[in-house]
Amino acid sequence: MVFVFYTKKFCVLCAKQQQLRQGFDSYVSYAAESGQSGNGLGLSIVKELANRMGGSVRAESNGTRGTTITVEIRQKVCGSTLHDAVCYTTDSLLRESVVYTERIQPTWIYPGAHVLLADDMRINQEIFQELAAPWRFTLDVVRNGKEAVEAAARKEYQLIFLDQRMPEKNGDEAAKEIRQFCDIPMVLMTADITAELKHRNRRPEFTAYLDKPIDVSELKKVIETYLPVAERRDFLLHAQMNHGAYRRLLQTFLQETGSLAAELPGYVPEQLELFGTKVHGIKGASQQIGRQALSESAEIMEMAAKTENIRYLEKHMTEFLETIRHTLESVEDELKNLPQEIQGEGAATAEDIPEEKQQILAQLREAFDACDLNGIEQGLSRFARAHLTAEERELLTELHAAYENLDYEEGSELLSGRML
Repeated sequence: MVFVFYTKKFCVLCAKQQQLRQGFDSYVSYAAESGQSGNGLGLSIVKELANRMGGSVRAESNGTRGTTITVEIRQKVCGSTLHDAVCYTTDSLLRESVVYTERIQPTWIYPGAHVLLADDMRINQEIFQELAAPWRFTLDVVRNGKEAVEAAARKEYQLIFLDQRMPEKNGDEAAKEIRQFCDIPMVLMTADITAELKHRNRRPEFTAYLDKPIDVSELKKVIETYLPVAERRDFLLHAQMNHGAYRRLLQTFLQETGSLAAELPGYVPEQLELFGTKVHGIKGASQQIGRQALSESAEIMEMAAKTENIRYLEKHMTEFLETIRHTLESVEDELKNLPQEIQGEGAATAEDIPEEKQQILAQLREAFDACDLNGIEQGLSRFARAHLTAEERELLTELHAAYENLDYEEGSELLSGRML
């Protein structure tokens, strides 16, 4: 057994005593102060390796002439064969993060939401962008707490992620300032997962906490808990439909719901059954395109019509129409941001052929008769991807409603009238 000493002197980086104490912690870096980049893991990995090899590592600096890092490890004398070194690069770390992300699928996406990330490490910024990409929100990135405060004052965000340790202002300091002028959810990210720090950081400024390295399942929980319900869009609907089909679906929603909004007040109080039918259609259609707030509001108005609660309908009609108006505006905005249809995207598929649609409807009826939830979901998805007439879109909305209300007999009856 022999002792091996390795000493490296960094002539440029002059560490202060506090930096020497914290320099071996994970995700701690002072590289930005000298205009360089670093992920804050190098010395912590060196320390871990040295400890596992029965050695130690120490740092020395007088604050003016650079910093000396000394590593001492125990090694047995062996042959001269050397193995290839393992090298971790930015690209390899990002590839690992992408592979991990593919195992976690969103329940919702948020194409209209705006999120702010504050982290001084470029590698951490890139990894977060890769991990968060499936949720499709707009992500703005800043490098420190001071820039985070300025960005939050300048623009309205729905969620803010703050790294704990950053130059100029750390996560705690930035959160306190931001909380003075807005009340949006803020998430503290930290590599220090000790119970003491977590207890100390249970402060009113923060809504949630994420440990580093980021667990994607925890990130999903934070995103889908704290981003507004009004910004939700159904992930599977976007994944299953091409841009052209989804664009047509949104355009149809605008046309039909816009015309209905003008008619609804005239149905109360004389035509409550017709009013209930119309808002039932709005409920299903808005849920189909991920507008949950309108869907829930329409459901309440439908129940009020069924129970003939005219006072409630008259009192809340203006509020309901305002919800419709806001939803139509958000759909118009989404349409503007959708990619333009590419050549051939709107071409007919096998499921556009009448015989194929009849086959889908026959399988759907069998699934409703058997209360086969998977079969119903698959059938509704296939039917939604077909090129539908206005009458067929109305049928799709009614079938969705029957499925959501667990009224499988109603679904079967709706389909029996459509079979050839």
